[in-house]
Amino acid sequence: MRSILLPAVAGLTLLSATTALRAQNTVIIPCNGASVGVSYCYTDNADHAWHWQSECGAPIFLTFSSGIIESSLYDQLMIYDGPDHLAPILYLNGLSAEVDLTGLSFVGTSGDLYMQMTSNATNSCATNGFRDGSWEWNWTVSSGAVGVHEQQAEVFNLWPNPAGSELYLRLQQPLNAITTLRILDVIGRVVYQARFQPNGTAVQRFPLHGLQSGHYSVVLITADRVQSRQLQVIR
Repeated sequence: MRSILLPAVAGLTLLSATTALRAQNTVIIPCNGASVGVSYCYTDNADHAWHWQSECGAPIFLTFSSGIIESSLYDQLMIYDGPDHLAPILYLNGLSAEVDLTGLSFVGTSGDLYMQMTSNATNSCATNGFRDGSWEWNWTVSSGAVGVHEQQAEVFNLWPNPAGSELYLRLQQPLNAITTLRILDVIGRVVYQARFQPNGTAVQRFPLHGLQSGHYSVVLITADRVQSRQLQVIR
């Protein structure tokens, strides 16, 4: 894939749709709707981060076309709706098994997306004699007005906030598929998870007895999108 040299903007690199990235980069994504292709094969003991920023402040779209990562007991992938790891979290890979990233899609409605991954000392994409190229991650990043309204539609409301011992959630539109609710602490650990079958837009109740006072991210994962809210718990 051909790389095109474009002028730097505020210390960042403006990329065209034909630019491929294979290293740790912070980039500005143009707002013409064209996709930037990215490939990455993570190594043992990796500690890698990416930051994408929309040239015009529009939402940023990240879609994986392939890739495998180990259980988050060993290797962790975290994606945030913002410029760093302090932003609301959109994704943390599962605890129990390898995860196929193919088809996963995320939206940075803030105009920024930050992605971070870490791995332990064994079993990675680049481990000789253990895994082949099928573990390589490939994804596209784009930004622009196309589809913004559909992507930004509110998926759920939650209350009370701040919350005490219970949290209530209502879906904005009926869903017929199993839905996952995760609550993550400020360092991205999953501290509560529930899977439920929505009953239209009926109110769902979730007990919070095991959570301490503090700030959390509530992440709702449906069949076609991931959306997060900030939550404060007060005891």
